[in-house]
Amino acid sequence: MSYNEQAIENKHYSDLARRLEQYIAPVFQQAAEQASRQGVASQVQQDTTGLPYHLAVHAIHPDSGKMNHYRLSAHPLENRVTYETHDARSGETWQEVAPLAALNEKVVDTGLEAFYRELFGLRLELFSRRHPIGF
Repeated sequence: MSYNEQAIENKHYSDLARRLEQYIAPVFQQAAEQASRQGVASQVQQDTTGLPYHLAVHAIHPDSGKMNHYRLSAHPLENRVTYETHDARSGETWQEVAPLAALNEKVVDTGLEAFYRELFGLRLELFSRRHPIGF
């Protein structure tokens, strides 16, 4: 790989890490805070130091005490992102793989909103403010 190709690749990785840290991580954090205020203890875990980059929200179901998660794993070397939802009550885990270019605001909001709505029955104000009815 030439010096220019390496520089472009490094910039791509740093741009992705910056996007995760500046936009996506704050949305995860706001969702976790709102869910916690509504009785679903939640915390965010982030790792953009290694590859793939990981960002997850872990939430304890108040009825079962079991840990559930919604995780985003960005794989810049493979040009893909994996979205994973784990429901500890049923033991089921769902994954969706998409091109890295599909990592955007709407997709992240939809995934987090569905995680809290489907697993906990929560409607978070964060998403109702950001999107019109029917989101």
